Amino acid sequence: KICKLAAMVELTHLASLIHDDIVDDSPYRRGKVSVQGKYGKDAAVFAGDFLIARIFYYGAVENLNEAVSILSKTVEYMCIGEIEQDLCRYQEDISEKKYFENIERKTAALFQAASYIGAKEAGCSEKIIQKLGLFVKNLGLMFQLKDDILDFTSNSKELGKETHKDFQNGIYTFPVIMTLKNLKAKEVLLPIMRKNKEEKFFKSCSGKETVNIIISGKTGVGGIEASYEKIKYLSNINRQLIKELGQNSKITVYLEKILNDLEVEN
Repeated sequence: KICKLAAMVELTHLASLIHDDIVDDSPYRRGKVSVQGKYGKDAAVFAGDFLIARIFYYGAVENLNEAVSILSKTVEYMCIGEIEQDLCRYQEDISEKKYFENIERKTAALFQAASYIGAKEAGCSEKIIQKLGLFVKNLGLMFQLKDDILDFTSNSKELGKETHKDFQNGIYTFPVIMTLKNLKAKEVLLPIMRKNKEEKFFKSCSGKETVNIIISGKTGVGGIEASYEKIKYLSNINRQLIKELGQNSKITVYLEKILNDLEVEN
């Protein structure tokens, strides 16, 4: 039963990635040609929808009703997060609060669903389920922050997908938001953002300049540095939660490893 539930969660994730690549017009995913890149957007829409339909059908016939209910609600949250993010496109004054609201829905929600389904099936107490829920929520936020960092610090080959895509499309992530808090950096970055909105200026002329502004701390605290500080802050909360969960070394060693991997500055 655990394997069936895990497969349902993973296929929900896979369907969301197929649809995400359509929205982002991404030709690659994890270093390979994406479904929409290989077969076109129409086929990719059908592929994602097919997976979701199969997941919910399978859950229904196997009487996994609670899991189906949770995953349905999770997909709803993910869609709301994506829609809200799209509504914030090219918004220069997007707040930290709004950014985290969006990524909590579109990224952390699936982490929480996986945690709840697994913990519930394992017979964990409500107290443990709640602590695990907070842990994986923070983990989801950390994961998205790290992804946003790598979008500026890695190349397409290392990342397995196109870089700087969010910025080009007017989606301003945490490194950008934090860079704009510095007045000197803001003076340089805002004109680029406005020009990019008008004619995709970032992609054609000043991508390297923009990346350097965000990565470096020459104009003050760099957006990348601030993003890693946020990851460390969330990681410290999670390390305390691990202590509260108990000293089961067989489990906590994996939780610690995940945190360590996300904290490493690339």
